[in-house]
Amino acid sequence: MFKKLLTNKRFLAGLSILILLVVSSYMLDSYSKTHKIERIPEFSYKDNMPIRTAPAPPSLSHPLGVDAGGYDVLRTVLTHAKAPIISAFLISLMRITISLIFAFFYAYFYRGVRWFNWLFESFQYVPPTLLGILLLSHVQYLLMDQKSEWFIYVITVLILIGIPNLTQLIGNEIRLLLHNEFVTGSKVLGGGIFHIFKTHIRPYLLPKIFLWLNQQLLQVLVLIMHLSLFHMILIEIGGSIFLISSNFQLLILTPWVTYGPVLFFTLLVLVAYMMSSGVQSVLQTENKLAEHSLLFSMIRKEQQEQCTKRKGLLKRKQVHIGK
Repeated sequence: MFKKLLTNKRFLAGLSILILLVVSSYMLDSYSKTHKIERIPEFSYKDNMPIRTAPAPPSLSHPLGVDAGGYDVLRTVLTHAKAPIISAFLISLMRITISLIFAFFYAYFYRGVRWFNWLFESFQYVPPTLLGILLLSHVQYLLMDQKSEWFIYVITVLILIGIPNLTQLIGNEIRLLLHNEFVTGSKVLGGGIFHIFKTHIRPYLLPKIFLWLNQQLLQVLVLIMHLSLFHMILIEIGGSIFLISSNFQLLILTPWVTYGPVLFFTLLVLVAYMMSSGVQSVLQTENKLAEHSLLFSMIRKEQQEQCTKRKGLLKRKQVHIGK
């Protein structure tokens, strides 16, 4: 499965773009620390006449323009590109790890904890952005002068927001696997909890973690962007995405200052979707995984519904043409 994943063009292209962005960001960051970056002056003189040069619209020398501080927007975006990528990846990884632990006990001891379903289902109707604002807005003023505590609190909130829905998703997958004959046979023969998980559950669950990780990466990036607009995220977490909110007031007068952050966020979303699509296509080729997966049964159902809708539209067009 891993060999197929590394040979998948969509996944490999998305991963290469992410690595390229992170490496270039670190290189630019280290260069700016060792070399002085000259700011473009606010005014320059031509024929003894002052000409405003900062902020400036996109040009050949500055493809994304110059901000009000006199810095090149493209350089600024690339310098801070590593922060949202690394933050989103670590937050997604922590969500998966914690949810796996909770999901296993939720699935194995379902009769005793099934009343948790009402709690999990309620989180499906609460927008993560609204929940994040409610949890961060009041604490922000209390920890305004304590940057390290505020950073830890924001990361904790971003992790905890996604755990209920992810726990229910993984728990349902494990419950589906526990009803298979090879698992029930292992229970009859005296197999313990950890033996069943290691021998029967892990081989089916491990490949799907890559798909869940990519899905969570996309969700976290969108959540960071939304919270950045409300100034709820530090630049150490939001990075280039945070620049959207910092330049929001200048959007009407100098709209080009947001071109870079918006294009960067769009690129990250496309890359995450490419990787997720690549993982999904690889996993669907694995017959064993597809047979025992609630996730892929839902995907197949959606694909069948879309196919049925397309056939219905074609029939309507043919009838309309015949008339």
